Amino acid sequence: YYLPLEKDIIVTGLHNTPVHFAKCCQPMYGDNVIGFISSGKGVIVHRTNCINLNYIDNERFIEVNWRPKKHDK
Repeated sequence: YYLPLEKDIIVTGLHNTPVHFAKCCQPMYGDNVIGFISSGKGVIVHRTNCINLNYIDNERFIEVNWRPKKHDK
């Protein structure tokens, strides 16, 4: 069981942007994830199967990936 941290996420095309994890789906390291650019809160990371993604404007999605752990290949 590993609680992910903001530094565990790579946001494609953005640097020094605040990252938060969605409370609705609680993404964990290794889950398939997508970012949502929120107004004023930076990027919110959701699991790709989160039901709440159905209510988000597709133009506000951004690619995010997990930063490989040192023990990952």
